[in-house]
Formats: sequence, C-alpha cells, structure tokens
Amino acid sequence: MGFWRVILSRKPTRVLKQALSGLRELSQAVAHPNILYSDREDVEVPRIPVHQYIYAKIEPFHKYTFTECSVTGRKYTYEEVRVKARNLSKSIVKKLRLQKDDVVAIFLPNIPEYPICCLGIMEAGLAVTTMNPIYTAEEISKQILDSNAKAMITLNQNNLTSTAEAAIKMAKRTLPIIVIKDKECDDLCRSCIDFGELVDTNTDIPDFDHEGLDRMAFLPYSSGTTGLPKGVELTHNNLVSNLCQGAHQDFNKFVSANGNFQEVIPAVLPMFHIYGFMVNLLNVATYGTKVVTIPRFHPELYISVLKQHAITAIYAAPPLGWHDSIVWVNQITYIYV
Repeated sequence: MGFWRVILSRKPTRVLKQALSGLRELSQAVAHPNILYSDREDVEVPRIPVHQYIYAKIEPFHKYTFTECSVTGRKYTYEEVRVKARNLSKSIVKKLRLQKDDVVAIFLPNIPEYPICCLGIMEAGLAVTTMNPIYTAEEISKQILDSNAKAMITLNQNNLTSTAEAAIKMAKRTLPIIVIKDKECDDLCRSCIDFGELVDTNTDIPDFDHEGLDRMAFLPYSSGTTGLPKGVELTHNNLVSNLCQGAHQDFNKFVSANGNFQEVIPAVLPMFHIYGFMVNLLNVATYGTKVVTIPRFHPELYISVLKQHAITAIYAAPPLGWHDSIVWVNQITYIYV
C-alpha cells in the first residue's frame, strides 16, 4: 500500500486486534534482499492516465453528487465535474498557451471545484502542484520558483487572491491567475481570469495526446519539517497504481453508489496534501461517494457536517478519529486513520 489505513470501530479491543494483525501480516511478508512483498495478490494496474482511470470508474455515477461545500451548499454531480474538467483542459491550454508538462499551481482550500481543477489540468497534459491555502506570500513564491509554475488557480476569498498576487510579484514571475468566484456577483481583479468562463466554455480543439505515463502528473510538497518544503514528482502511473492498491477489497470497505444509497464522507483532510488528495478525493470517487468539503477545520463546522449530511465513513488523523463528537453518529460504518 502507498499509505496505511487502520479501520477503527468504537470498540478499543477490536482496534488493538486489527492493529496487531496488521503487524503480524507485515512480519510474515516474503523475504527478499531488496523488496518487501505483501502477502496479498498483486493488483493489476492499467496503463492509462489518471484522469482516464477516474472517468472510467465514475461512469455509472453521473447523476450522483460528487462534491458539496459544507459552508455555501455549492455542489456538483459526477457528470458536471467530468464536463467542466474537460472544458477546463481545453480552455486553459488555448487561452494561456500552456505547453505539455507545464505546471499549474492550485492555491485553494477544500472546495467543490478541487477535482475539476486537478482532473482538468491533468487531462490537458499538464501537471498539478498544490499549495497550502494558509501559506504566506513568501512561502508561495518559493514554491512557484521551485515548481516552475506557469499559472495559478485560486479563490477570491480570505485574501487568497491578494496573497497569490504578492507571491508572484515576490517571485518576479508573470503568472496568469485564474480565480474561482465564491459568489456569482463577486468582482474579479482586472488582470484575473474567470474560472467559470473556462469551465463553462466548450473549446473546439483536438484531444490531447497522453503518451508517456511516466510523465509527471502531480507535484505535492512536503511540509518542510527537515528544511524547506520539497516537491515530490508523481507520474500518472504512480497515481493509478496507488488507486488500484487502495481499491483492494482487503483494505477498502466502501460500497459503490446504487439506487438511493451513496457513501458520504467529510473532506476534512487537506486536499493539497497527498493523503487528502488521493484518499479523500480520488479513491472515494471510484465508488461514487459524496464528498462534503470543509474549507478549514473548525470543531463547530465539523460537528455540524456530521449531523446534517448522514456521514457513512470518515478519513481522519488520529485525534479526530478518536474524538467524542463522532461516537453518537450511528450511520458511520468505518473510520480510516
């Protein structure tokens, strides 16, 4: 597995048994001088770009809600995300004249448009680098330079646009800024590009050639615990492999959406982080899950989401996974930590 999950129940004894079982399984792995094998069968990894993998998986779920904002109620179905991502992939290349493998920075909190941005950029043959929305202009400028970003997508809220402008100026670069409007009536700065126009415009240009699955698709950055943040180059094949691992029946207990049933999760893990991006967004999408986005963690908002959205499963860091606020939520089947 590219990431570890412990499935928690409300019974501590069961948690300990499962954790110990996982350790035993690890110790029983086949010995090899250089490779640590799993005792599970190998997964088959299709040789396709990550956006094609996701689109194939979500085909049965077009009418189900994919993402919904816990604050504004703004939401998109799987079909809407697919169409808008495709429009973005063509509009962004045509309007900004970006070249294959160029990097586009996403400077956003957890909002419903996140998968539209990521899938659209990747479908265009470009790479995504994600930025912490609470970073300062100086921190953002360093990532702009290190990733060699050619454009940025942000939100006209919480001073994100002004921070982006300051960071670009500090980096001494000229980057177009694409802005997602929190409200339709909001005005944009004169030099900014309206995200809504890009995703709602069907641009008539040929589909992109996606040869080379070992090309970079995603460039997340470490938190910088041991120094400055460091970029981690991940290819389409890396991401698809990890999604296939995460879909293994021994590790994932999600049920695909069908009829009136749909798994519902709160997206409290930051999507700019690899865990939140892969697990809390892309992996759950392959089951037609509804993702309720939480822009920034506040206890009151988090508890409100648990109450109002019939949450069925939670991905969380250990402090949240054990928190008393979720004990009474009867419909929660699993907590993944």
